Amino acid sequence: MSGSEQELTSALSKALSDQGFWAELTDEFRPRLMRMVDLRMEEQIRGRLDASDVVQDAFLEAFQRLPEYVENPAVPF
Repeated sequence: MSGSEQELTSALSKALSDQGFWAELTDEFRPRLMRMVDLRMEEQIRGRLDASDVVQDAFLEAFQRLPEYVENPAVPF
């Protein structure tokens, strides 16, 4: 494991016990992800669902699966 991978694993481990830190980590990516989702969302769905909802759900699922990833980071985060 390289130094940057160890730093990432350490940061993600910290995020497990500090949801505020998790929010800080994800806030950097939120605007770009929202633009990506918004560009790809079909019109029929756009009326019922907002890009921010999709991104929030993705971050929630990622947080819930974080312990599994920290334990065995087999793929890049």
